[in-house]
Amino acid sequence: MRLISFSLISVIVLAILSSITLASGLRPPCDNYGDVDFDGYVTARDKLWVLEFEAGLRIFSKEQIERADVNDEPWMTSVSKDVSSVDALFIDQYIHGLINTFPVCKKIPVCGNGQREFGEQCDDNNRINGDGCNSLCMFEYCGDGIKQKTLGEECDDGNNKNGDGCDFKCKIEILTTTTFPACKNECSSWGANECVNNGFRVCGNFDSDVCFEWTDISLCPASTTCKLGKCISIFTTTTFKPTTSTTFPVTSTSTTTIPSSTTIPKTTTTMPPTSSTTTTIVLTTTTFPTPTTLPSCVDECTNERFCTNDFAYKVCGNFDDDSCLELGLFGCGKGEMCNNGFCVAATYTGCTNECSSWNIKKCSGNGYLVCGNWDSDSCFEWSNVTACNNVCKSGRCI
Repeated sequence: MRLISFSLISVIVLAILSSITLASGLRPPCDNYGDVDFDGYVTARDKLWVLEFEAGLRIFSKEQIERADVNDEPWMTSVSKDVSSVDALFIDQYIHGLINTFPVCKKIPVCGNGQREFGEQCDDNNRINGDGCNSLCMFEYCGDGIKQKTLGEECDDGNNKNGDGCDFKCKIEILTTTTFPACKNECSSWGANECVNNGFRVCGNFDSDVCFEWTDISLCPASTTCKLGKCISIFTTTTFKPTTSTTFPVTSTSTTTIPSSTTIPKTTTTMPPTSSTTTTIVLTTTTFPTPTTLPSCVDECTNERFCTNDFAYKVCGNFDDDSCLELGLFGCGKGEMCNNGFCVAATYTGCTNECSSWNIKKCSGNGYLVCGNWDSDSCFEWSNVTACNNVCKSGRCI
């Protein structure tokens, strides 16, 4: 009798304990989310632990962090910063029956089940590419970088632009190549100067071909002359001719005077001529420069030298008709670029030249484009169109 009574009492106690557990917590709605203490239930203690973890009073394992982050996307891996009081709030609402699941328990989308779910652009009940909805349930279209033959694409270069070999309908374009007429360089490198009479001209590419030619002659201002391709001030000089000095022989005459009462014939003594020596004195020629009067001015620089862009530089010097220093602009030659104020062999990385050299021009519609470096890379590209008043021909407005 006593044995039966003890067994009955044990059953009653276990039933009471079980009812208490069920009353104070619920089974996790999915994948153990909310059960951070690993007791199999979502309880007030789980809520407390989440708040303690956020406050830095408790340490969680990776698994506990994942279980605590109930306000998460089902396919995202949780980290410490994802766990907050918002998760504790959801746990509290779940315990008290205000919600019946957690946000993390949302159904994970399955591509290919014929139902467009969260994160899917389309779902055509398969995971086959080339039918307008690819294997990731994303739309297939011209310009996505994948050639879809079943969609009639002949090419797909990842954009919808014409003029690059694959047009906006993903059809192959037949591009025409511009052939430049045969030409010969008139000069050696971009920016080279030379004197012509009392003026100078500059080497560069100023027409529609690919060769270098000279500019028209620019006359030097008054009181200047051209030297080494630049106009410089003229200084006048006065030269004195050598003077010759000659020493002639000297004749000495002696006269004796006596009182008037005595008459004595005058005697004249002629001294033999002294030896005569002729000496020529040559004076040293001294040239005194007489500078041309120049207008007053102020030096604009000292000894600066720096790049203005990838293909030109400025250097301090005297490049005009006054006596002061100023900055002169010079361009680098073909195949060169500016580095620290000096022209060095060009190295192009990360880009492709759209045209061959600086200042080449070509017509575009009723205007023209100019080749140069107009952006932040090191390659040549065409400028924006400059409109002509009439028409463009061979890169020039006529």
